[in-house]
Amino acid sequence: MTHGIVGFFSWAIVINFNFKGNQILSLLLCFFLALGVDLDHFIEAKSTDIKDAINLPRRPPFHKSTIIPLVSGAAALFGYMFHSKLLQIFSLLFTTAWLSHHIRDATRRGLWFPPIGSTPPIPYKLYLCLIMLIPLGIRTIYSLNHVNCKNRFSNCIV
Repeated sequence: MTHGIVGFFSWAIVINFNFKGNQILSLLLCFFLALGVDLDHFIEAKSTDIKDAINLPRRPPFHKSTIIPLVSGAAALFGYMFHSKLLQIFSLLFTTAWLSHHIRDATRRGLWFPPIGSTPPIPYKLYLCLIMLIPLGIRTIYSLNHVNCKNRFSNCIV
């Protein structure tokens, strides 16, 4: 649940949440995407039992940090190719959700970049700094990208 809450508030910072109509939809999407990373524990365990899911012999596939730039990059590229602000903004929302999850998990096991390997665990103070700076960095990109976006799907996810 913590991953979802961190993703939710991270995206709230990105979009400068102000309780306008459809903004809550994008916040909920970010919440569920951040939680969704852990579904791979159950897939890998081939069980719905929480004990099986948290006692895996290896890291499950959604915890590969290399997924983030691949999915976000593809969404952004297709967004630009097809002039879709929705895909462009989704790439930022996905990055916010999954990166906040990965950074939080990295305090225990580091970031995992297969086939290269893993980083050492991130110190908690660095985690706190990153979890505050990442939404601000993504907000900067979002602000540049959002200039001409008009009321499409949650105000283009705002």
